[in-house]
Amino acid sequence: MAKCPKCHSDSVRKSRRQSKSSKHQGLFRITLRCEECGFRFSGRDRTAIFTLVLSFAFLLSFLSYLFSPRESAPPFVGDAPTQNHVAASTDDSTSYLGQVQIERLSGAAEEGDAESQMKLALVLANEYETSGDKELQQSSEKWLRLAAAQGLPEAQHHMGDRFREGSGVVQDFSQAARWYQQAADQGFAGSMYALGEMMRVGQGVAQSYADAYIWLNLAAARGDVRAQDAREQIVTLLSTAQLNDAQRHSRELDEAIPRYIE
Repeated sequence: MAKCPKCHSDSVRKSRRQSKSSKHQGLFRITLRCEECGFRFSGRDRTAIFTLVLSFAFLLSFLSYLFSPRESAPPFVGDAPTQNHVAASTDDSTSYLGQVQIERLSGAAEEGDAESQMKLALVLANEYETSGDKELQQSSEKWLRLAAAQGLPEAQHHMGDRFREGSGVVQDFSQAARWYQQAADQGFAGSMYALGEMMRVGQGVAQSYADAYIWLNLAAARGDVRAQDAREQIVTLLSTAQLNDAQRHSRELDEAIPRYIE
């Protein structure tokens, strides 16, 4: 703060009252009061000036950041040749998020990790649904087959879905049932249900209500709600002897087949 022009004291503070001389002297002028002699006079508001300068500097810094050119994000760190092999044909047809997921999964997939191969296949399939790029569909089918061939039940189930629906492959119910069977034998409830439904109508396999009941019963025991409803519909189509035999067979398989945790 300034010194008092009358007594030259340093004990000066901002006055609550504004003097007539400070009203028309422009910005950053305030009325000060000397605590020694009580004299009021006009002076500069240094706090307001400092605040304004600081705010202006911050504004300039923000504008500089806002309009400065951005550097591109660094490339994904990992096995560059591997990722280039997977992603080379996807850059122009995938979303940004899809590309990030593809790059994240491709390294482990190329190294043979079945879980990564399946996840990569599903990401590529999702990107195909959006873009319609046939290369994405073909690549998805390739990775899913590799994962299924390694015995991953979830991948085998997805292969069954694709053959049953004719999605990316020629529709083939017998192939669908084969893949479902492999996954069901490992305890995958979704495949147990699908296999039971195919047996119920004879789709790709011999039609058998008894066999359908067995697999639907196993799926229901593993928490598949759809299987519970379908199983009850079949009960009325079986004789007492057939039902007893199917339930006995269900118990035997339930003990032999592991509980797959999805």
